[in-house]
Amino acid sequence: MAITLSALRTIVRRDLRDSGTTKTWSDDEVNDMIKWGVQEVSRIRPQETYEEVAYTAPAVGAFFTINTLTLDTVYRVDAYKSSKLIASVPFAQDAAATGGWDFINGKLHMPPYLVLPDGCTLRVFGYKHYTQPTSDASSIELDDDATNAVRAWVQKEAMFMLISDRVRFQQWQVAAGASDTNSIQLAQLYGAADRRWQSISKAVRDRKSTRLNSSHITISY
Repeated sequence: MAITLSALRTIVRRDLRDSGTTKTWSDDEVNDMIKWGVQEVSRIRPQETYEEVAYTAPAVGAFFTINTLTLDTVYRVDAYKSSKLIASVPFAQDAAATGGWDFINGKLHMPPYLVLPDGCTLRVFGYKHYTQPTSDASSIELDDDATNAVRAWVQKEAMFMLISDRVRFQQWQVAAGASDTNSIQLAQLYGAADRRWQSISKAVRDRKSTRLNSSHITISY
């Protein structure tokens, strides 16, 4: 379920006990930590999706190359004609003499000797990073587990920022009545937050993102 930057920032502030009138972290600082967290979660739990591209049969021996994909990795390529699956194209390393698809530098290269019907649709399955928010209303495609992982990341980074603040002799919390926290205590808090992030990141890691499709090609026109 997607969540907006504004909604996620509100949750993060509650996590940090920083929802009062006088805040330790500005909105820009919290936004920066959230964006970094989204990037880190994308590395371990990327968004699984597919994109469709119209296929045009190339000249014999030529490659059909797709350079419009927004995917970071590809694990499967299927061909459809009139909404019917007609082919599961093999990955290059698993293909026989006819060759297979390859994904290099953001471009999908189809095998030159594979005959597919002109005008069919390629459905390309893969993984990509979550969209970085640009405004409070921006929607981030995070499910509940990924959202919680971002929250854990922000808490860890917030503790690290406080260590830097304490080095400059600032308070743990600038609100009235707050007590001072020394750098050793802050380092301990950071260590605890880092261990929590490590534990959560392992729990939500998507191991499927490293898989490659190894099915053999079958064509039925």
